[in-house]
Amino acid sequence: MGGYTPLHEAAEHGHLELVNFLLEYGANSNARNDRDWTPIHGAALNGHLEIVNVLISEGADVNAKVLDGCTPLHYAVETSREKIASILLKHGANVNAVDKTYNNTALHYAAKDGHEGIVKTLLKHKANASHTEIVKILVANGANINTKHTNRTPLLSAIKNNNKEIAEILIANGADVDEEDSGPLFLAVLAGYKDIVEMLLKNAARVNIRGLENATPLHLAATRGHKEIVNALIKSGADIDAITITDVTSLYVAVQEGHKEIVEILIANGANVNVKSTDGTTLLHTAAGNGHSNVVQVLLNSKVNINIKDNKNRTSLELAVAHGHLEVVKTLFQYQKIDMNTKGNDNWTILHIASQESNLDMVKYLVDNGSDINAKNASGSKPMHIAAREGHKDTVEFFLSKGLNINDPGAVNQTLLHYAAMKGHLAVVEYLIAQGADVNSQDKNGVSPMHLAATFGYKNVIEVLLKNGAIYNVVDKLCRKPLIMSSDKTVITLLASTENLFKAIQHNNVLEVETEIKMGAFVNTKNANGGTPLHYAAWKGSNRIVNLLLQNRANSNAVGKKGFTPLHYAAKFSHLKVVKALLANGAVYNAVTDDDKTPLNFTVDKDIIRIFQLLSDSFKNINNDNSKVINDLNKIKDVDTIKAIMGARNRENKTLVVAAMHSNFSKLEQLKQISQGDISSQIEIALALMSQTNYQAALNIFRSAFEKRKEILGLDNPGTLDIQVHMGKALYVQGCYQEALNTFEEIFQKRKEVLGLNHTDTLSTRSIIALVLHRLGKNEEAYNIYQEVYQKQKEILGSNHSDTLDTQFHMALVLDALEKYEEALNINRIVFERRKNMSGATNAANAVRAQNNIAMVLCNQGNYAEALEIYKDVYEMKKVIFGVTHSDTLRTLHNMAGVLVKQEKYQEALKAHQEVLDIQKNVLGPNHFDTLNTQYNMANVLFVQGKWIGALKAYKECLDQRKAVFGATHPSVLNIVQQIEVIKVIFKLQGSSESEILQHLQKEINIAANNGDVQTVQRLLKGGASANEKDIDGRTPLHYAIGNRQIGVVNVLLKSGADVTQGTNKGNTPLHTATSKGYKEIVEVLLQHVSRNKLNDFINAKTAASGSTSLHVAASNGYLEIVKSLLKHGATYNIENKEGKIPLDLSKYQSVTDLLQLVEELFKDAKKGNIEIISKLKAVNADEFVAAMYTRNDQGNTLLQVTISNKHMNITSKMLEMLTLSDQNLC
Repeated sequence: MGGYTPLHEAAEHGHLELVNFLLEYGANSNARNDRDWTPIHGAALNGHLEIVNVLISEGADVNAKVLDGCTPLHYAVETSREKIASILLKHGANVNAVDKTYNNTALHYAAKDGHEGIVKTLLKHKANASHTEIVKILVANGANINTKHTNRTPLLSAIKNNNKEIAEILIANGADVDEEDSGPLFLAVLAGYKDIVEMLLKNAARVNIRGLENATPLHLAATRGHKEIVNALIKSGADIDAITITDVTSLYVAVQEGHKEIVEILIANGANVNVKSTDGTTLLHTAAGNGHSNVVQVLLNSKVNINIKDNKNRTSLELAVAHGHLEVVKTLFQYQKIDMNTKGNDNWTILHIASQESNLDMVKYLVDNGSDINAKNASGSKPMHIAAREGHKDTVEFFLSKGLNINDPGAVNQTLLHYAAMKGHLAVVEYLIAQGADVNSQDKNGVSPMHLAATFGYKNVIEVLLKNGAIYNVVDKLCRKPLIMSSDKTVITLLASTENLFKAIQHNNVLEVETEIKMGAFVNTKNANGGTPLHYAAWKGSNRIVNLLLQNRANSNAVGKKGFTPLHYAAKFSHLKVVKALLANGAVYNAVTDDDKTPLNFTVDKDIIRIFQLLSDSFKNINNDNSKVINDLNKIKDVDTIKAIMGARNRENKTLVVAAMHSNFSKLEQLKQISQGDISSQIEIALALMSQTNYQAALNIFRSAFEKRKEILGLDNPGTLDIQVHMGKALYVQGCYQEALNTFEEIFQKRKEVLGLNHTDTLSTRSIIALVLHRLGKNEEAYNIYQEVYQKQKEILGSNHSDTLDTQFHMALVLDALEKYEEALNINRIVFERRKNMSGATNAANAVRAQNNIAMVLCNQGNYAEALEIYKDVYEMKKVIFGVTHSDTLRTLHNMAGVLVKQEKYQEALKAHQEVLDIQKNVLGPNHFDTLNTQYNMANVLFVQGKWIGALKAYKECLDQRKAVFGATHPSVLNIVQQIEVIKVIFKLQGSSESEILQHLQKEINIAANNGDVQTVQRLLKGGASANEKDIDGRTPLHYAIGNRQIGVVNVLLKSGADVTQGTNKGNTPLHTATSKGYKEIVEVLLQHVSRNKLNDFINAKTAASGSTSLHVAASNGYLEIVKSLLKHGATYNIENKEGKIPLDLSKYQSVTDLLQLVEELFKDAKKGNIEIISKLKAVNADEFVAAMYTRNDQGNTLLQVTISNKHMNITSKMLEMLTLSDQNLC
């Protein structure tokens, strides 16, 4: 053969050493002869494994083809070289390469020659070929048709892969259809391969063969729900009633799985419907217990016995009830009239069974259909007792709603509270107590709920019982106390410390009382005599102990023996200080004992009598709207007395303030301010500060007022809560959302308790809570609250009330956040129209806010142009209503920038955002919600633009602050974390770290700026380089561009947000740099770029070392035109440097000196009123006139302002004429 090289020869004949030698000396491992044969072809054909490996390591092409298309893999397979085939495949040989002669792959070669191992290897490497074709070749070449691989024959493999054609070939060639106890049939049935099942049955597979647990193929088909296979098996003679080792038939498993159609087929073919399993369950038991109501109906139609019981004496109905299958229960009742109150095991009715489970719908259905709610089981328990024991609060509520007695006795005379306590069901315990359950009820053995909770170690239940008057040391009939019956350390500590507390009070030991309370003693518990610790302390007159107990939330209205409260004891034994302390902490001043006596009836102390009479008169005057009460209370000088009066409650549990609120007392606000000095002025000042956005100062004043009011009125008084609301709002507007939420939730709980859930103040608080939740990203929760509050406010206050409209307005915010835009838009429009038609500044402001939010929703819907137009109108109105720097006004500016983002005008959006952010940081602070939102949105814009560095910086800058304000799980915080990770992955893919990329970008942009390379600067800015990043000397790209007079780059940088006010480490601003170089055109660009509110600071910025301004620099260098430019933009002509020198002092050039001297003379003339100033101004040229008129002195005043302040109005008027004429000439 032509082209045959020594390497071909060595490889083909297995000369490994020669192969290595030739390769070492540069032989081509892919050399081809005239048939395109390479050395690896010969090595593969002849089985030289090591040479194949060497050639591959030297770059031999494993997919090289000879002229007939054969690859080394073809030759390896053809000659049964399995290891070589594997090596070639491992190194990328194409397993599906075909030859040109027969279009065969390596798999064809392997199959044809019967190489099973190689076939498996090729298939493992995803060889493509018709499996049928391969099987035919293998069978034709004498392959063992019943061979096993991983314990599976080819027939089982074909069935597993649902390949009927191969299965037929195998069976036709002698495969055993009943191998492994008819494994093929079981496998086909299990998989649901009907065609294969029919083929196996046709080929005499045993239809009733037994498998695991003696199951037949029919059992399997019924279990899996394969209807057609069931029919095929029955047609082929399957035994319908064959049973497994647990006596289960095919019908049983079909019923169990709920396969209705198969149940019908089996019954239609004579299956026994009355079979039972080994545990005695019938088909009906099984269907009912599994909730298959459709199967139940089929069985009932087959006349099965509905009343038959299983080995545990349970009917089908009982199983259906126990498992909560209401539809099955209904089906059974519809089929046959059943006695609802038949008793089963232990005399349980089906209602007992239902009550044991958490299925209120089942309980209600049974009761509605005649179940006896008073039925008792063998232990004496009613269904409701069972529900209480199992902790099903909703079921207990239902039974009580049917008129059952909450203290109805059950087993051994135990009440519902006993049942709930024995299992530690706290929610049920709390509900029962709230409904009036007797916490000290005892069963026939004297056991109380306390005994049971102590026995089983339910400390939380014990605490609730004690809090609600349970006797901590109650004894049962065996004289056992709960303390003795407990083995739980926490319970023992609680009860022991409580017992020690009583002893300490009896011995008047204040320190011991304090110690036991810290140990966990329960201050509101009762002892066996019915008294609480406070009763004993009030009786003994232990003032310090009384205060200590009250500080630890002792109940001042606890009812003891004969209905006595602690106040009865204090009054009876003339303890004036204790009386005042109790009243200040909410004691009912006219509480009555069992024989209708008030504390006044017991006292003989004149001072105590005077307090009670004053209280009685005050409540009467409040109810009669008699303002005399204000005068009476203002006369009281003793602080403890006024605290007692304001904290005391009447029998309706109302303080004077609460009573005044409910009776619409006309002097309510004066009542709230009793004995609090100038608190009303404090509150007014704080509210004024709030309107000026000075939130922290306002909060400090509110806190001071809160402490003062709390001292007089108490912590839970509505007057105190009013100030707490202001505090919460001050926290909210500062972005302290979690703290605000905690504050408002505390207020809500107190207002709910004092005023009621549906009081307008309580509803208002809930509405604010929803708003805070919205800010925290909990929009679903917020929306649910808003829906409830809105309906109540509309019902109580009406649709046009301000509170109702506020709730609607904020609900629209939440709907927008939930992407329910149409609903949000409709609500905003309703609120806008209603507010617009109402009078008053507040309504006007709120109308504008609603209009703002209409634009917000429109933007989110994609109506950008309409949204932007509305925003522009809103912005102008907000400037007038709130002011330019108010957070509301700034928010609209922020929203306008957001529209630009949606329109993909990213550069405009970034610029707009930056302007808003600068103001927000200055006015609102860096941690305010709005400030953080602007930062976050800027970062998102940079991310969308692919400016990874800029985005990463912006995200990092606001991440920790957002976490602190919103919490780590807020959606925006999680999004920032995710975006940061994405950017880091991008950096990693680029093969660099964040810091390396940043340094490289900044170095590049500084060089490009210096060289005037506009395109490179633009590219780098787009890639994330910052226009404001400083180098080691504090220079920005703008400094570099100006230093080399690159005006094109300067313009690009300014458009990209370069900050012209940034100074170097030496304090040189870009203006200093441009001035020092004499670049007048750049000076003009910079001065015109700076906004008016920043211009004064910018133009007069000083260097760090000498304190020189740009005017000093221009004057000293003799740059007259720049001096004029600086003056006409308002530069201070006589500003001093650190040496006390003004620009005139530094001038070495006559032209500059003349101009600055003229300016100085003009200011002196203006101050003195020298009329010659006018002729001097007329004598100068136009640009010098403008410079003189617009420059300022070191007081910040222009010539015109100096003449006005010195009241030289004749000169002022002439100057104004000259200015007007000058402006016209300039035009």
